Amino acid sequence: MKQEKAVREAVSQAVKAQVLEGVLAQSGLSMTAQDYGKAVEAGQVTREQAQKINAAVEQMMGSDDVKAKLEAAVAEQIDALVGRIWLTEFVQKQLEEAIAPAKAGYESTEFSQDAAGFKSMPFVTRSRTAIRTASARRQRGSCAA
Repeated sequence: MKQEKAVREAVSQAVKAQVLEGVLAQSGLSMTAQDYGKAVEAGQVTREQAQKINAAVEQMMGSDDVKAKLEAAVAEQIDALVGRIWLTEFVQKQLEEAIAPAKAGYESTEFSQDAAGFKSMPFVTRSRTAIRTASARRQRGSCAA
């Protein structure tokens, strides 16, 4: 699964950053993983220190405790992703079901084009016919106004 691989990679990076920050704290360097990366690039951390810190991080990442935490975090993230996907699909289905009657009514309504180019629905046409009939009766005097 492609998404599982992406989730595993993201979680691994987050766990590795946490482990690195723990090793840094034990080494007397109070900085974040990002700050450490910048310090290494800037040459503020000696090569020997960086090698020792990296070795300690790799050793801890290989421990059963960290592996178990990593797997639990991956499973949690995948469950959350599946939950969001399911919720999205559920909400989409609910929306489709809610608008289905209106959509069906709209699609079944017959539209006609009158002489002036206006679109009118059948009930409007019937109303116009009723108005014309009443108007003609009034003109003939057969209906009291």
